[in-house]
Amino acid sequence: MIIHPSSLTHSAQPTTLRTFGRRYPIKHLINISSAIAILALANNLSAEESDGHITQNKHSNITEAEVVDTIKRMFHSFSVESDDRNNFYDVVTDDFVLYEMGQIFSASEFIELAETFNTIEDDWELTDFNISIDNQSAHAYFRNKGRFVTLTEGKKRLVKYEWLESAYLVRVNGELKVKFYFSDAVNETSEDLSD
Repeated sequence: MIIHPSSLTHSAQPTTLRTFGRRYPIKHLINISSAIAILALANNLSAEESDGHITQNKHSNITEAEVVDTIKRMFHSFSVESDDRNNFYDVVTDDFVLYEMGQIFSASEFIELAETFNTIEDDWELTDFNISIDNQSAHAYFRNKGRFVTLTEGKKRLVKYEWLESAYLVRVNGELKVKFYFSDAVNETSEDLSD
């Protein structure tokens, strides 16, 4: 970059810089530099996807809101209200592991198990989150209250659970995903429902 000699004098001409043989007024270069800086900053900020979940740049810090959002998305993905249970694979890692009911499940084993419950209604209430965040991972433990209506041989049954749960999440290609999940049922009630 060469400074144009006229920019060194106090003349009425606008100040210019000579770059690659062309003259540019400094005010245009400042505007271009500002635009580049804004684009770079926008690339590092989080964005809300059309389905409402928050994505982050692969180098950005994990937030507590992102941790909670990812866990809630996991539950929604296998809910009876979900259009596609394969969305579960979007929020868990390829090597996902679940410890529940004294057993170890992979992602596909868990989805197969969930399909056997004959659930026609489900709700979860996740509360009391305690979250620890590191550079590219997070750990959360919390309470979960679940309410389920099942239909077996024409009979409806209401089942309520309370769990203490824990999740370990990692950033994979910019997306926060659940790598490990532990669930311990601490209370269960059930009753038949009449039509």
